[in-house]
Amino acid sequence: GEGLTLPGVDVVREDPPFAGPVAGVAAALSCVAPGARTVLLLGGDMPFLDADFLAQLTAETPAIARDDAGRDQYLCAAWPEETLRRRLAEIGDPANVPVRRLYEGVAFQAFDAPAGSVRDVDSPEDLAGLDDG
Repeated sequence: GEGLTLPGVDVVREDPPFAGPVAGVAAALSCVAPGARTVLLLGGDMPFLDADFLAQLTAETPAIARDDAGRDQYLCAAWPEETLRRRLAEIGDPANVPVRRLYEGVAFQAFDAPAGSVRDVDSPEDLAGLDDG
């Protein structure tokens, strides 16, 4: 097989490849059984997230993390499964749709993330700087 394989983990990819995060969300949601209570949307490049903060995000309405600078972090959020499916259906073809569009017209709660917890690691330089705090 190609790529990462872990026992009990479904690995999916957006179609077409590199079609953006909304296409990735749609592909991943295809593996989530209808009736799931909450779906977490998490960027894979945020190593400082912790379970206590993620538990705060799980609510009856969509919830999003807000970083130290007051910016909404679209890929650190929790959605009720039915709401996320409905929103994706409203968008239609998810290919190359900006992730912020997923949130348009949706009432969501914003939670201030603990300092530095939504810091992302995108480059070897970012990774090398992890020890710098």
